[in-house]
Amino acid sequence: MPPPPQRPPRPPVRTPRTEGAIERAPARGRPVRTSRMGSGGPREEKKRSPLLPVAIALVVVLGGLVAWKLTRPPPGSPPPPVSGKPAELFKEAKGLARQGKWSEAKAKLEALKEEEPDYEPRQIENYLKVAQTEIPSQLSLAEATEAIARGELGKASAALAQVKTTTQQAALDAAKLALDAKASARVTEMRTLLSTANDVAKLQRVKVLGEDLLAFRADDREGAELKHQAELGLGRLQNRTGPTLAPETPWLEVQQRYKSGDASGALSLAQACANKYPQCSGLEGKIKDFEAKSHRLEDLGDAELLALFELDRKIAGDASSEQSQPLRKQLASKFFLKASQARTTGNWSRAIEYAQQVLRAEPGNAGAQALVNDGRAQGRDLYFRAYQQLETSPDEAAKLLKDVLALTPADDEFHVKAVARLAELQKK
Repeated sequence: MPPPPQRPPRPPVRTPRTEGAIERAPARGRPVRTSRMGSGGPREEKKRSPLLPVAIALVVVLGGLVAWKLTRPPPGSPPPPVSGKPAELFKEAKGLARQGKWSEAKAKLEALKEEEPDYEPRQIENYLKVAQTEIPSQLSLAEATEAIARGELGKASAALAQVKTTTQQAALDAAKLALDAKASARVTEMRTLLSTANDVAKLQRVKVLGEDLLAFRADDREGAELKHQAELGLGRLQNRTGPTLAPETPWLEVQQRYKSGDASGALSLAQACANKYPQCSGLEGKIKDFEAKSHRLEDLGDAELLALFELDRKIAGDASSEQSQPLRKQLASKFFLKASQARTTGNWSRAIEYAQQVLRAEPGNAGAQALVNDGRAQGRDLYFRAYQQLETSPDEAAKLLKDVLALTPADDEFHVKAVARLAELQKK
């Protein structure tokens, strides 16, 4: 049987060619890109390389590094200064500290700390801690300088002994040199005075100068010898002077009798010598006046009580008498109440004024003494505030210094300093 006839192979179907068409291989059916495929056809999809973003990023980083390298300051150059108001204040404060003006520096640092609490807090605290030691040293240096200028060697030496400084050593050394030079000049002055001394006044002057010198330099042999010679000269001159007769002073007996509490006996003595001595006549009238007013103390006002208190002291020779105890008790009671009220309202100057009146009447009054002590503490604080404003606000400093005078007695350290500072301000 013959094999069945085979069909001839089917010719491939040809399709019209289009631009950018893809032919399929007859074996596997994969798309085959032909050379006739165009670019930019409507169905073309471009494939981006995955390394392109990385390359762009590298270019940006390299460009930034180059720019940083070009703008970076050379090695070893100082950092750029911080600008702005806090930096200026801090710079001024450090400059004042370097000059030894710690009070002014402290004021600026505290102002900076209050306005900008986050600006260099550790450095500012360190400066303020140092200021606690340096400000008293600055004041002691100023006190020593003034004492040296006045020729008070002992006082200057005592002030320099209080200086504990780590930043004002140059000023301290200069003050010590000036004090040594003044001491050398003092010996020369004593020697010159002693060579021409022919009276008590000059010898006394040599003695005083020697005492001041030895207060500074106790082992100064020449100063001690010159002082000893002055004392010998004073002894010789005083021995030449014969005894003198004391003048007749009967009014002193009147005062002593009145002070002891015998007002009637004092009045009798005053009347006995009134015709011959006007002092006795004056005491007679004052004793009568006091006795008349002291019987109605409850009717007297504050001013009258004070006037009667002063009258009693005049009769007794600038002291209170025994018979004035009721007057002084009432005066102390009334004025202590006024002092307490003034302190409560914050009027410290008036409170101190009343408290001092109480202490004059009753020197042992504990309440008045405590109030005066508080006033001294207030005066000390005000003095330091005034000292910080001497250069920047002299008018305000003068006002504060006057308050110090009102709060402190005349023998107080800060009272004396306030008087000196006010005098300096008046000269400017």
